[in-house]
Amino acid sequence: MAKKKKNIIKPRVADEHRIIKPRQEQDENITGYPVFRYDMIDRDGPFAFHLARKDFNHRLVLEKIMTYSCMTWTDIRMQTHDRSNKSKHHPLEDASRLSGDAQERLKKMHREQLSDELFSFALTNKLRLIGYLHGDDFHVFWYDAEHGVYPSAKK
Repeated sequence: MAKKKKNIIKPRVADEHRIIKPRQEQDENITGYPVFRYDMIDRDGPFAFHLARKDFNHRLVLEKIMTYSCMTWTDIRMQTHDRSNKSKHHPLEDASRLSGDAQERLKKMHREQLSDELFSFALTNKLRLIGYLHGDDFHVFWYDAEHGVYPSAKK
């Protein structure tokens, strides 16, 4: 009887860097690759990260997450909006600017202590993934289809 060969799956080039690169200390200068985690998602309320939502754009979300997963945090933070120098992806630093719905959901989720540590990923001009950034890990909370969690000031 012949021995079976073990299939060895070689990582892609981007994954090889992730394997070799050591985890960064918890600081503001994180330069590793993002890891998207879904252990803290909110499945209820106006910003529910729920696949059954009629406005949930599965294809767009997956394409963007795959793209960002191969970029470093430095590269991600350097991206800006069209015709402006404003960062496309950024911390939501002023908790008082969170919408009433967002503040209420944080209370119901017992995560009020994280209100000053939320991070926003812009997938389109309006669509955002909102979550908690800890090291290289982005813990997704919400699917914000209309930029309603942290409304921008009208000019």
